[in-house]
Amino acid sequence: MREMDTVELTKKLVEINSVTGSEGEVCEFVKNYLEENGIKVEKNQVDDKRYNIIARTGSGEKKLILCSHFDTVPPHIPLSGKDGKLYGRGTCDAKCHIASSLNILIELSKTKLNGELIFVGVTAEEVGGDDGAKKVVEELGLKADAAIILEPMDLRLAIAQVGVIWADLEMTGKEMHVTQMNDEANVVGEMAKLVAKLHEEFPKKFNQDSLVGKPQFQVTVFKGGETTNVLAGKCIAKLDCRHTPNETKEQIYEFIDECINLSNLKVKPEVKETAYRPVLETNKENDIVKTFTKIKPDIELFGYEAVTDANYFSDVGIPSVIFGCGKMDVAHTRDEHVVIDDIKKEEEILKKVCEDFLN
Repeated sequence: MREMDTVELTKKLVEINSVTGSEGEVCEFVKNYLEENGIKVEKNQVDDKRYNIIARTGSGEKKLILCSHFDTVPPHIPLSGKDGKLYGRGTCDAKCHIASSLNILIELSKTKLNGELIFVGVTAEEVGGDDGAKKVVEELGLKADAAIILEPMDLRLAIAQVGVIWADLEMTGKEMHVTQMNDEANVVGEMAKLVAKLHEEFPKKFNQDSLVGKPQFQVTVFKGGETTNVLAGKCIAKLDCRHTPNETKEQIYEFIDECINLSNLKVKPEVKETAYRPVLETNKENDIVKTFTKIKPDIELFGYEAVTDANYFSDVGIPSVIFGCGKMDVAHTRDEHVVIDDIKKEEEILKKVCEDFLN
């Protein structure tokens, strides 16, 4: 398979359905494309069809990772194009980034680098990354001086991202006919009091961050009871908290405990963490940030209010940033698209950054 220009390669990748769980075909395509252009591929197997890909070029002590993901959210939307844009599922999130990374790796394999460029292509990013970036980092023990995570950032550079806590609040009561409750606690009503207190107090407690903006706290699921005239035996509220680098995970849980105490509840809930992604914060003086600002002096540095795979690399001591073309507000939508000229700009900037960082 000959080397294609990055726009054509993006088109080929978008044509392949790779909704999370069905990335096998795109993994095989990427593997073959790299191998047929002289790049050795290491597979990190996920299941019998899917795998993460690690590919390298250059040698030396300094190492730089380019990472993006193969999977997309459902449903698959076929490729189309108009007005200088590519439309379809994965155009901006994240097939164009896979394409630019692959071609930069191939192009720089023809030159002498004073360091090693490592491409990491992963599965399962759209469902949290456990089978993707997290698996690669934990199982392969990757080490590098920096990682660039490629996502639709509108050609801006994210040097921070929020931390995310998902937790369940669970209250257990006694199921009975409503006329028999007497002094029994109505766990649905008690949970409603607590939810109101959490939403009331959170904005007072935590302040805006200069990069990632306001921390957010939302109850996104509330379940309790089966029918109108029966007291619920259990009530569950699911929390989504997006916290900034100014807060720690421990401070968020202390806040939840404070609200439980302030609510004068008849039944105390059990707090169960279901997922956690720590904050990302990379210093503006770090070499990878300074390389970007050298190559593109007007690049906007900002903080990202959602999460990416970046924290999996930063958690093991690899300074990480997030960059790429495309707009996040069209990702995951029926109108997902990317501007063709922006794909070319991404490739140009990214290649210069890789060359400068590793020479």
